[in-house]
Amino acid sequence: MNPRSLAKTLPGERITRRAVLKGYQRKMNFTYEGYAYLNIVPNPDASVSGVLIELTLEELALFSSREEGYVATAVGKYIDGALGDVVAFIAPDIECSFKVPRSYLNTCTAGMTVSDRETWLKETVMGEIEEDAEAPLYIFASQE
Repeated sequence: MNPRSLAKTLPGERITRRAVLKGYQRKMNFTYEGYAYLNIVPNPDASVSGVLIELTLEELALFSSREEGYVATAVGKYIDGALGDVVAFIAPDIECSFKVPRSYLNTCTAGMTVSDRETWLKETVMGEIEEDAEAPLYIFASQE
C-alpha cells in the first residue's frame, strides 16, 4: 500500500484500487535475516485491507522475484468485485519469535491516517517490535 515501496519494483505512477481480502489476517511471521516481516494467513473471522494493482505478466514476474519466499496465491474469490485473476504473495504460516523492525512497520503504514494506522497495528499479529529509528533496518520507512 506504500507507493514508495511499490516503486522499488515498478517505477512510475500506478493506478490502485482499494480492496478487502476476506478470510485472511496480517501476521508478522515471514522471517528474513533475523527479523519478522509481513505475511497474510488464513483466518475465516478476519479480513485484510489492501490495494489491487493491475500488472502485466512481465511485471508479475518482477514481483515474484522481489517476493522471494512467498508464493503467488490465487485469492480473487475472497475479494468482492474482483475482476480477472487476483494473486497475493503468501508465505507459509509458521511460528516466529523474531522482532519486527519499527522502520518496517512505518513503511507498511506510511500514508495511512492515524486511525487507520492504529487499526492496522491492532489487527496485525506480531511479536516484539525493535526500535530502530537511529539506524533504520528498512530503507522505505518514510511516513510521508
